[in-house]
Amino acid sequence: MPSPLAEDPRIGLTRARSALKPSQRRVLGVAAGAVSRLRLARPLTRLLIRLRDRWMPTSKHGAFRGYTPTSHDVLVCTYAKSGTNWLLQIVHQIATLGAGEFDHIHDVAPWPDSLHPTGATLDDGGHAYAPTGLRVIKTHLEAPHVPYAPAARYLFVVRDPKDALASAYHFGHSVAHIYVDVRFDAEEFAAICLADRIHFGSWAEHTASWWPLRARDNVLVITFKELLQDLEAVVRRVEAFVGVELTDEQRARVVERSGFAWMKEHDAAFRPPMEPLPGREPAVMVRTGKRGGSRGLFSPETVAALDRFFQSELRRRGSDFPYERLIAGEPLEPTK
Repeated sequence: MPSPLAEDPRIGLTRARSALKPSQRRVLGVAAGAVSRLRLARPLTRLLIRLRDRWMPTSKHGAFRGYTPTSHDVLVCTYAKSGTNWLLQIVHQIATLGAGEFDHIHDVAPWPDSLHPTGATLDDGGHAYAPTGLRVIKTHLEAPHVPYAPAARYLFVVRDPKDALASAYHFGHSVAHIYVDVRFDAEEFAAICLADRIHFGSWAEHTASWWPLRARDNVLVITFKELLQDLEAVVRRVEAFVGVELTDEQRARVVERSGFAWMKEHDAAFRPPMEPLPGREPAVMVRTGKRGGSRGLFSPETVAALDRFFQSELRRRGSDFPYERLIAGEPLEPTK
């Protein structure tokens, strides 16, 4: 029998494993202060972006090394800032029949390609703490770097990349400001995106890799618009997809706990677990939960340039992903 949720020993581990020792915080505070005073934050950020191509291949190939997904696993496969935490919450709440409790989402959801330690790991037997025997796994990796197994289930979530980048713009500054003072204007950030140098990697590469798998019975494609438009309908689709039959009461709890208001109120459970330096605000993860953020951030000319860029990148990779239908908010194809 599954263990009660309250007995899950992973609860609280994400923050504990990410916490800095007092001496480390002092060193970080001194270093961050120097970076801010010398106005080095922007050039250092640009350097980290340029180094992306050096460290990303290692993290990609090693994230799932030696692991084969099982029937207990539901993998949420997204490009960054595309509704990832939203789907993690939906799946976890379905897996726990609307009773999922955690200090941080990564206490219960492994993230193999994470850059920071998490409480949950691939081999921790986390499915045993859910009454359905399911657990959710997060990844931002392209399909070739995620092990495929017919017994597991894969949720591919896709969002208008311009809106994902707008969300990344606000989120990136929010995270950076817990340590240093740095600011890029929107058009400068867009230029980094158009050069395909954003540290999240290529949206077109990610999308082109997952889209061909949609015909498989254990792969479900969901758009960000569908999440916004009818959350309960998405919950029902995911519920059926993972083979769980909720009662009306359980489903109502899942919908409530997966709604914007609940997740905004519990933002600390989803944002990066790093503690801000004294006098600085924590990062914000759940910001607005809306579509069209790019139109309020980028100029019309930049929006058009980004559309042309993403379409060109998809074509370069030979993908038939229906980009125009995505940005128009139309169904990508008939529902399975």
